[in-house]
Amino acid sequence: MRVLAALDDSDLADEVVEALAPWLAAANAEARLMMVWDSRQAHPESPTHPPDLVVSDPVVTSDSWARAPLDYVEDRTERRGQMIQRIRNERIAALRSLGERHLRSEFDVGVDGSENVPEAILQAAEEYGADMIAIGTHGRRGLRRVLGGSVAEEVIRNARIPVFVVHQGSVVHPGAHYLVVAHDTARSIELREHLEDIRTRDRNARFTLLIPATHHSGRLTETTDDVASAESAAAETRAVLRDGGIDLAAAKVGDPTPLLAIEDELREHPDTYASVILCTFPPGISRWVRMDTAHQVERHLEIPVEHVIAYQAPTDNPAARDEYCQRLRHAAQTARNQLSRIEALSEGDVGIALPAREHRLNEELAAIERALFESGCG
Repeated sequence: MRVLAALDDSDLADEVVEALAPWLAAANAEARLMMVWDSRQAHPESPTHPPDLVVSDPVVTSDSWARAPLDYVEDRTERRGQMIQRIRNERIAALRSLGERHLRSEFDVGVDGSENVPEAILQAAEEYGADMIAIGTHGRRGLRRVLGGSVAEEVIRNARIPVFVVHQGSVVHPGAHYLVVAHDTARSIELREHLEDIRTRDRNARFTLLIPATHHSGRLTETTDDVASAESAAAETRAVLRDGGIDLAAAKVGDPTPLLAIEDELREHPDTYASVILCTFPPGISRWVRMDTAHQVERHLEIPVEHVIAYQAPTDNPAARDEYCQRLRHAAQTARNQLSRIEALSEGDVGIALPAREHRLNEELAAIERALFESGCG
């Protein structure tokens, strides 16, 4: 029997393979771990279209691209090909590592890009001769988000073979120890609810809070005031969580850079934590999101990361709430202005297009607007 596991590049992939492992062993089945990404985010490989190598790199229209010097086209095409191959190699290595961690049965890996991810998954299953598809869903209430969209729902609707669905958070590690990393969001409603949800599934779950001594100005070197502020936040958070029935195993202050703070803690306490719970502000105003902290931790420290976004403004501090709302309004206006400039460029004579940047800005603006609504900031 063969099973195609359709995975994304988040911590949900770990849960899918871990949940699938006992079933594969019992059925003496083999598996293919498949990662399909939306190629619309990578742009066409054909030299008739301009390769968008980096977000900040302006991409001209196809007509302008066709008039570009040949050596420029060849150089950009070569660089883009190298970038695609590097990403492909990284994802193949990640899938192999994932399989080696969880599976005892035979498996292989595959990576592909497509403009229609559900269709590509179904086609890959057919070519593999799969008897079943395994896929994960973000969120435990319905099929809301999978692989960046409603992929699972489409796969389930159109598959002609059984689909094994794993809901995020359904894989329980009794007595697991979680490293909770946050700063200004440490006392957020979303983080508290997330920890409560874990505790509901596992009464023996333990949590250690780690607060990087990050200064609000973005300095990466700590000062006495920064450390004192982080220590105060750790103590206040511990008290708030204790009142809510969650008693932390420890509350610590770490390096100003969150990646280094987490690395120091994991080095000091190896094989202690099942995963990292990273709580940040929404994309667009979160410095940690801009630093790609969640993926950096997963990639370099090889530990699953659960990313919790604090959308709602603080309720226990009016001054902090006002500051948060002001930051949200400013970020929303900045994103709208940038999107307007991109639209103007695309309609001009030159025809500059920035699809990757436009997509990112739209995602950030959606997150900021949700935070404005949920916080009642107006």
